[in-house]
Amino acid sequence: EQGGARGGAGSQPTLTWTDLDAIRALPSVRLASPQLQRAAQVMGDGQNWATSVQGSSPELFEIRNWSVAQGRFFDEDDERTGAKVAVVGSTVAQNLFGPYASPVGQVIRVGNVPFEVIGVLEPKGIQADGSDQDGSVFIPVRTALRRVFNTTWLSATGSTLTRLASKLAASARSMAAARSRGSSMSARPRKW
Repeated sequence: EQGGARGGAGSQPTLTWTDLDAIRALPSVRLASPQLQRAAQVMGDGQNWATSVQGSSPELFEIRNWSVAQGRFFDEDDERTGAKVAVVGSTVAQNLFGPYASPVGQVIRVGNVPFEVIGVLEPKGIQADGSDQDGSVFIPVRTALRRVFNTTWLSATGSTLTRLASKLAASARSMAAARSRGSSMSARPRKW
C-alpha cells in the first residue's frame, strides 16, 4: 500500500479531501459523502436538547434516501462557502420547537455556534440498533470541520468502514497515479 500517513500504535486512520475526491472518481462509486458525527447540546426556542450533530455533504441525503418535510437540504453552495445552515430531524424539531411550530428560518445553536434551520427531514423512525434516525442535526461538512469539530480530517474513527474507505482512497490514488504515468493496472482482485 502506497500513500497516506502512517501512525503509531493506537492512532486512527484519517481521510482527506483528496481521498474523498479519489473515492468519488472510482467508476463503481455513484455517490460518496463524508459523515462526521459528534454528540452536542443543541439549543433553540428556549429549549436545550442533547443530540447528534453530523457534518456531511449534500449527497448524504440521497445516499440515505431522505426527503425533506419542510424547507430544503443544504446544497453545494452551502457546502463550498461553509454556510451556517442546518437540516434537522423531526425529533429534534419537535423537542426544540414543539409539535406544531415550523423551525425553518429559526436559529439553533450547536454549542455556541448559530445555525439557520433550512430544512426538516421526513420522519424515518428507530433503527434496528434502537437509535433514533430522526434525532440528528445535519450541517455542511466544511462548516462542521471549522466551527464544530475543530479538525481538518474527514474521519478520525477506527471503524471498519473508515479502514475500507482509507484503502479505497489509497487504491484510487494509485490508479490515478498510474493513469498519469500512462501505465495500466491489473484488474486482479486484491485482498484487503
